[in-house]
Amino acid sequence: MSKSSLYTIKPLVVALSLALVQVSSLGGTPSNTEVITIDENNNSSWLADQAAYSIETQKSKSDTAISLTINLPEGSSIYTKGDGSLAEGNGFGTTKDNSMVIELSNAVDKVKVGKIFVKSIGGSTQNPSYKFDNSLTLNFSKINEIILAKSNDKFVTKDNGVDPYGYSSVFLLDGAYRTKTNFSDGNIFQKIGSANSVITKLSTADGGKGFAIALREHTVSRSQDLGSAAYKRIQEINGEIQRIGDEEKPFEAAILADFMATLFAGQSTKQIEPQGSQRVNKIGDIYVSEGGIVVKSGMCNSESWKQVVNEVGNIYVNSLPVKGIFSYPVISGISTQSGSSGATFYKDHLTEHFSQTVGLKGNIEVDGPLALEDKGSLFRVNGDVQTASTLKEGTVNKFRFRSGISNLGGSQNIRSLDGVSFINVGSQNKSDLFNFAIIIYPELMRSNQLLVTQAEKLASLPITTKLEGNFTVKNGNVAVLGQMQLADPSYGVEPKNTKTKLQFNNLANKNNKFVLGDNSRFFVTDRSWDTTSESLQRHSEGSSATLSVGEGDGAAGNYSISLPSSQNFLYVDGNYVGNGTFVLGAVWDKNQIKVNTTPIIIKNIEPQAGSASHLNLSVDVTNALDSAGKTSDIFNSNPKFALSVMNQAAQSLIIGNGTENLELGGLDIASATEIGSSIDIDKNLALKNPDLTSVLPAARRPAGYVTLSYKEGLITPAATLYAKYYFDDKAGTGKDIDAILDRVENELIDVAQSIHVDTPKTRAIVRAATVPDDIVASYGSSGVGSVVSDQLLDISQDDTNVPEDPNKGGNDSSNPPKDDNPELPGGSHPPKGTTSTMDSIDALGMANYFIWRQENQSLYQRMGEVRDDLNARGLWVKLLAGRNKYSENGNYFKNDYYGFQLGLDRALDEEWTLGLAGGYISGKGKLTSGGTDDNWLGSVSVYALGTFEDGSYLDVVVKASRIHNDFTVVSDEARYITKGKRNGNAYSASVEYGQKIPLNLNWYVDPQIQVTYGHIQGIEFRTKNDLKVTTDRVNSLIGRVGIGVGHKADKSNVFVRVDCLRDFTARYDTKYSLEKAKNSSSIDLRDTWGEINLGANFQLKKNAQTFIHAKHGIGGKLKQDYRFDVGFRYIF
Repeated sequence: MSKSSLYTIKPLVVALSLALVQVSSLGGTPSNTEVITIDENNNSSWLADQAAYSIETQKSKSDTAISLTINLPEGSSIYTKGDGSLAEGNGFGTTKDNSMVIELSNAVDKVKVGKIFVKSIGGSTQNPSYKFDNSLTLNFSKINEIILAKSNDKFVTKDNGVDPYGYSSVFLLDGAYRTKTNFSDGNIFQKIGSANSVITKLSTADGGKGFAIALREHTVSRSQDLGSAAYKRIQEINGEIQRIGDEEKPFEAAILADFMATLFAGQSTKQIEPQGSQRVNKIGDIYVSEGGIVVKSGMCNSESWKQVVNEVGNIYVNSLPVKGIFSYPVISGISTQSGSSGATFYKDHLTEHFSQTVGLKGNIEVDGPLALEDKGSLFRVNGDVQTASTLKEGTVNKFRFRSGISNLGGSQNIRSLDGVSFINVGSQNKSDLFNFAIIIYPELMRSNQLLVTQAEKLASLPITTKLEGNFTVKNGNVAVLGQMQLADPSYGVEPKNTKTKLQFNNLANKNNKFVLGDNSRFFVTDRSWDTTSESLQRHSEGSSATLSVGEGDGAAGNYSISLPSSQNFLYVDGNYVGNGTFVLGAVWDKNQIKVNTTPIIIKNIEPQAGSASHLNLSVDVTNALDSAGKTSDIFNSNPKFALSVMNQAAQSLIIGNGTENLELGGLDIASATEIGSSIDIDKNLALKNPDLTSVLPAARRPAGYVTLSYKEGLITPAATLYAKYYFDDKAGTGKDIDAILDRVENELIDVAQSIHVDTPKTRAIVRAATVPDDIVASYGSSGVGSVVSDQLLDISQDDTNVPEDPNKGGNDSSNPPKDDNPELPGGSHPPKGTTSTMDSIDALGMANYFIWRQENQSLYQRMGEVRDDLNARGLWVKLLAGRNKYSENGNYFKNDYYGFQLGLDRALDEEWTLGLAGGYISGKGKLTSGGTDDNWLGSVSVYALGTFEDGSYLDVVVKASRIHNDFTVVSDEARYITKGKRNGNAYSASVEYGQKIPLNLNWYVDPQIQVTYGHIQGIEFRTKNDLKVTTDRVNSLIGRVGIGVGHKADKSNVFVRVDCLRDFTARYDTKYSLEKAKNSSSIDLRDTWGEINLGANFQLKKNAQTFIHAKHGIGGKLKQDYRFDVGFRYIF
């Protein structure tokens, strides 16, 4: 191994390059700077037996800053000597009250170290009053890999009252201070890299151990008085780290912030102003065994303590690789406990901000075995481990769960930055009820008697999780639970005013959605499991739980929560506020759409600040239709069917109190179509029991909208229908609210106790009790949603129509024409328009019209130059090829065609010639979304040509054609494939007049005029998916005027001509029907366009001629890219 490829460096210097510094300082600022340069020839020696350089340890003085430059060859690897282990209290080097700037001159391949520390001891028993300022800056361009070679078995070992151990971490800012001392002003700054710095990978040699990035402030004695401390702990990780850990050897945690978390006895009137900040710019994928991005503790004031990760890719958490080493009770992708031990701030000092902000560009996957034990994990499931042993047996609420996003007391803001972020928790352990995509479960002050006894002084803690953007849950529940039960109930005082909130908002001015997994439940409550009473209880006086969805009054602020499965439900045993839409799934069952029995139960509606809240409902029928092979055309044929589906959704909504705080809003009704009757009709026939309701028509008040949006069908365009809903009573709607409450309460019990009980009691025992009286009372005057209809609503779809033979023609007498736009309940009509399937079938007609139109040619294009020589009569044959395109208003085709024509003509006299011709053209058409059209046209014609002495001519043509299409039409998003065949006839008659006017012996001008009348028969055909298509006849009257300039020689003739054409009458009208659904389309083919022609005629022999012709279209709706004709005439 060469000297330039491997370097072993003694403790400090290159270890410092990765922030391996212990800082202990005693006042003052450095008075001078020591400049150190390390290269192959300076401050190093070559050790042949280790094939590495050994560099002596450098020690700074208390008044000296260090400027260290490491100038090793490009791509070198750096290793510390030995195993890099640390004795207690010692680091690789010592600096005293100074700053250090480390510069890596060249890119580095690998750096392998034992334990990397930037450690600051903030005080000493000998000198309890001091200040310090320590900073470390590491500059580099690129490091391929940093390997943490030796890690502690646990994230922290012990606190002996003198000097706690630190973390094993690649980058660590250690602001821990010694206990039994006062702590005054002092700052620590760590800055790693610049905006362009890149670390390809951070690795740990011991799978499941160590941290990648960590900031620590160690908790001090509860009797400590901080005085007026205003210290700073600021860690910045700039540039990009492309990966942290891997699947086989994950870190224990990737990014950890452990802020100070103690309520001090002497702090009742004093305000401290510290600042702890951990900012990470960009991280790729993360592989960990316990926690991805974690705020472990804090004092809840998130304006002073912040963890910010601007961007992170996928987060993979799997405890399996460390099974047998650790028994984790909790594993989580993103977690905060920033107020988990209480708060130092009282009501007049508290401000609400997010202590944890994460930009998520990938997904979160969490899985692996758990144990209901606490053996020194990140998540303190037994409260204060030191005092847990002194508590009474059975009074410590152990807990365990897996989570994608967790909040155990604090505030966090998670943003989905790229499309949609998927959360998949416990996919290999789906039977576990303690799988949570999101969980908020405050464990504030559980084992801290001092905190609990002062609970009445604490402010209402802002325990908030805010999600912005699109999220989809693959597996896992969503739960907001109340204050966790106290570790020792003998304290007698519980914390007060614990308030929790789960908040969903749009990101970047786009309407976003949160989608539940098929087996996910959604709970919001301020109750939690009580192990003493074995029931759900409130453990905080004055507590509340809130679900906030969207904001504002308009559609722009509306956020959607989708509950696609019948296993889903939303149970808000608390408050709802905001501007949200809840989307329900549906199934096709017994010839009808049934909205999933997905209850949405909300105890109380709160108004927004300054305005009412908005709660809309929507039905997603996509899966129901697709699974049954149905299309949205059923809503076209039976509008009352749509309203019945919307009514099922409305009656899933049960509100206990606060319905007066709901108003219409959150929907852009300008782009939707209203159905349903006026809200104040005499009798609402949408109710199950309209004669039993106690809600009078005058008392009905529209509370929100229920919508049904469907994608386009074969002949029904995509649309959004909406109706207003109001709240009726359970007598009118027939809802058994007590049974529904029993279901969701017992589901909540199952999930809540699974967190704390290793083997939950059987349901028969736990569910023996009825729903608590106070819960039942909350719904005593509850309202159930309902739409309004003056007609009985159809709930089934009649399928009595028998599909006909797809190739059958003629009129369908069994399905007589009906109104293409039937009236909806309330007098409105469904939205008009075409579908992509209709557009493509219409495009077939456009292609046929165009290729037929191209058959109506000028005289020269048809037969070459035959006007100059009356004897040039006989047999002629022609080959042709061309391309046509059309793209207007959703109709598109491109048709490449080729063919031949054959004709025979004889002179009748000196002026007139009579001829007979036939031809065949075959085309390959391309339609939208990959559709195809194999088409052909066959024709026969009779023509008469008169040529006169003055150079004028008259050409008359009568033609009959047969057109055929064999097509495959693909709808948008390839939802529907429509195949079929169609055949039709067409006829035309054309008269062309012109005159060759000589300019001299060789040159001439050639004005022309032509009129063509054509008729394409209307046809009727069925596709293989039973879509009946009826096209009306097309009558076309085309006029052409042109002027040409030509040159005539003895045996040749060449010309160029410009034509202007106009179709004065053509229109393409089509009717579509599918079972009872109907629609129609109409395309105006009247158009004006131009053509440029170039032709030549050559005399090969006395009785043989050849001619060529090229043409290109200009302007117009139908585009002619090119057309080439090459012909041969044999004269006899």
